[in-house]
Amino acid sequence: FNGYKIKIPVEFQNTGKGATTQWTGPQVDGFATTIHVNAVPMAGVHPQALYDAIIRSKKGDRGVTAVSPVKMEGKLKGKPIYGFICKETEFKPGTRDKKEATDYQRWFLFVWGNDSAYEVAVVGSFQAMGGKELPPVFTEVLKSFALIAIK
Repeated sequence: FNGYKIKIPVEFQNTGKGATTQWTGPQVDGFATTIHVNAVPMAGVHPQALYDAIIRSKKGDRGVTAVSPVKMEGKLKGKPIYGFICKETEFKPGTRDKKEATDYQRWFLFVWGNDSAYEVAVVGSFQAMGGKELPPVFTEVLKSFALIAIK
């Protein structure tokens, strides 16, 4: 429907479908875990133009870190697919105060292709995202995201 596929762990239940699709998972360290994909149609805009503008913006954003291009396989409608990942910093938004263990932490994958823009976010507590259990699960979820042709 939205032109993507993603592998969601069985512990996560779909709690919203549509342009934004969300899955809610088990609590880890007393904090809910979620995965969401937001798909926005962007017909007529070349994916590289969006990629270039957004990655430049994120690299200058003090609220995110680890901004890294991701090689996306294939082409859709004759155009390449562009993407990058980033993570929120360890600081509370808009401050230089460190996040507490129970503050939320998000990792993002941004992808452009299929005449659409996609934002994939995985969310857990700051403590859990720095632990041993959640990072490998969420890394695999982000790696599994791929675009498919919209029919």
